[in-house]
Formats: sequence, structure tokens, C-alpha cells
Amino acid sequence: MWMNHIRSLISPKLLILGQFNHPKSLRMRVGLLRLLAAEATAVLPKKSHESSGKLAKPVLKGWLAAETRRHAIYSFALSIGLCFAYRELVGEPRKRKYEAFWRTYDEHADFKRMVKAGLYTDITIEDFEAEEQAQLKELKKAAGRK
Repeated sequence: MWMNHIRSLISPKLLILGQFNHPKSLRMRVGLLRLLAAEATAVLPKKSHESSGKLAKPVLKGWLAAETRRHAIYSFALSIGLCFAYRELVGEPRKRKYEAFWRTYDEHADFKRMVKAGLYTDITIEDFEAEEQAQLKELKKAAGRK
């Protein structure tokens, strides 16, 4: 209550600007500024839903280790989850596509296609077909002997 009375008599601007010319005015200004600052930073009254006990002290000792441990557990769990998600969403479909490709892949026909396209300069399609016919004759002879 008395602080409001002091505030009404002397504004903080007057205190800061030094409107007092008394020799003790500096001491008085500092004291009044301290009082005003103390009142400004005073603890507000507690609301009805808050507890009336003291506030708990903050945990400072071992806080970094506890936070690091907690973040390590979270990051480990997240990485395991992401690994399983990647395996199911990317790895397994890719594996099935490869299996389907190699199930129907004909390397002989693919080589023939590359020769026809001219990727190989040492062999022509006629040479390839002649060699293919020679191999077929040899296979027939081998099958006829048995």
C-alpha cells in the first residue's frame, strides 16, 4: 500500500533523470529504485488451482546424463522402427520385382537383341546365328549318342 503512495509522489522518470537536488538524493533515488524494482519482481499471489507448497528445486545434477540417456533410447527406437518400415515399404517390393524379372529373363534372347542393336562390334547377327546353329547340331548329336 505504501508503495503505491510513493509511486504516486515520485515517478520513476523523475528518479532516473535526477530531479532531486538534495545531497542525499542519490542515496534516496537508489533506495526508491530498489523498492520499485522489488515490487515489480515480487511473486504474484497463487491462483486457487495451484498448490500452496514450495516449488520443487530444479534437477541440475545428472540432468545432462539423464537427457542423453532418454534421447538415446528414443533415437534407438525410432531407428529400429524406420528400419522395419524401409524393409517393408521399399526392400520387399524391390525383392519381388527382381524375382519376377529373373524368373522371366532369357539371357540368350537378350544377347541376340544386343547383337542386333550393334552393341558388339566383333560379332554380327549372321555369325551369331551360325554359331547358334552349330551348337544346336552338337547338342542333337550328343543327345542321339545316348
